[in-house]
Order: sequence, then C-alpha cells, then structure tokens
Amino acid sequence: MLTHQSYYKSELIKNLKNRIEDMKDDLVYAHSTIDHSDYKFRVGMIHGLQIALDACDDVETELNKR
Repeated sequence: MLTHQSYYKSELIKNLKNRIEDMKDDLVYAHSTIDHSDYKFRVGMIHGLQIALDACDDVETELNKR
C-alpha cells in the first residue's frame, strides 16, 4: 500500500510527464503558426518541467542515501 507521500510523488511525476508530452505535442502541431519568441518560450517551459523531474530524481537519490 502506498503512503500518502509516495502516492503524491508518483502522481506529481506522472502529471509533470503528461504536461511535457502535451506541450511537445502543442509545439509540433503549432510549428507553422508560432513566432520565434513563442517557440523559445514553449521550449523553455518544456525544459523547466524536465528540470523539475530531474530535481525529483535528485531528491529521491539523496533520501535513499540516508
């Protein structure tokens, strides 16, 4: 059985991954209608969400060391 904290973590990671995939899809489908600054913003958002996922992994690694 998952604890509340474990469930929260798994749902957060799943949500972040879904958001990344949705934003990638939006970027692919809108590639002909967006300008350069909007493209850079969207890529930056995807990068930021990926950094958040990496931070989750880093925290879990640190906690497992203890």
